[in-house]
Amino acid sequence: MTVEYAHMFDTVIAFEPVQTCRHELPPSVKWIKSCVSNSQDPVKMHIDDQAPDLTHRCSAGTLEVDAHTLDSYQIPNLDFVSIDCEGMEGQCMDGAWQTIKINKPVIMFAHDPQLSNLQSGEPWSAPQFFGIDWMIGALKHQGYQFDQIDDRRVFAVCH
Repeated sequence: MTVEYAHMFDTVIAFEPVQTCRHELPPSVKWIKSCVSNSQDPVKMHIDDQAPDLTHRCSAGTLEVDAHTLDSYQIPNLDFVSIDCEGMEGQCMDGAWQTIKINKPVIMFAHDPQLSNLQSGEPWSAPQFFGIDWMIGALKHQGYQFDQIDDRRVFAVCH
């Protein structure tokens, strides 16, 4: 999703922990080799052997990557956030609340219910707190409204 919208902004930062996924980013995008989560603890990722660009967080994953909260980067003047983290949207947002409260950016997120269901079986997952329903409820509480773009992508705008 970053690739689709990068041309619309002066500064674009992409958090992508897996090198094989970086090749799609335009040269103008600043790449940070990390995933965004709700803690600073490293996470394990699974890379699909048949499609190395398809990755997801998985306790049985074979690749351990750095994780940071978006809040820890203290990004000033944030206008737009695009989240495509394969079922971990809630954990990503949980580590971004101060940034969101301060900047009120437009937020676009991809949601794949199959991946969310897959992730909810993980021992570290707490879907009742960090699932998609939690994320939408928390954003609504901050004054966000939602528009469905297609069957997978949603825009959230704060009014």
